[in-house]
Amino acid sequence: MQPFSEARHHCEQAGALFSLRRYEQAAERYGQVLASEPDCVPALDGLAACYLNLDRAEEAEPVIFHLLRLRPDDARVCYLAASMYLRLGWPGKARAFIDEAIGHRPEADFFALKARIFYLRRQYYDARLIARDGLKLQPDHVRCREIELAARYDAKRTFRKQAEALL
Repeated sequence: MQPFSEARHHCEQAGALFSLRRYEQAAERYGQVLASEPDCVPALDGLAACYLNLDRAEEAEPVIFHLLRLRPDDARVCYLAASMYLRLGWPGKARAFIDEAIGHRPEADFFALKARIFYLRRQYYDARLIARDGLKLQPDHVRCREIELAARYDAKRTFRKQAEALL
């Protein structure tokens, strides 16, 4: 088997494992691909996504930085960087990257992540509006719907607490 076709085969296997949510095994396969082709963008993308799904953002960081050097204007790479920074506890950097991703290619997943950033900062009204923008693109998007409903509930609860404190 030629090296290119072997790497492609491992990449396809890793993608299948990823779709089955077997992230640890998929990460191993992506690592095999990257051993022979260190600049393989699909393998780097998959490995970063595996690490993020395994809650290993620190390990995803060098992979995402490598992706950013290879494809700085790629919406998917910006989305991965935003996810990583949010998991590392840096919502400001996460917001900058998700805004860039939305600027390149608006998708409901991107709006869901941006709404989550605002929700975690307790900016419920803004989170609802952003989630609604995602729902305009894809009306059945589950994460946008969840954030929109949670933000509505928490906004009402916060308002009631503030009103009670004034009385």
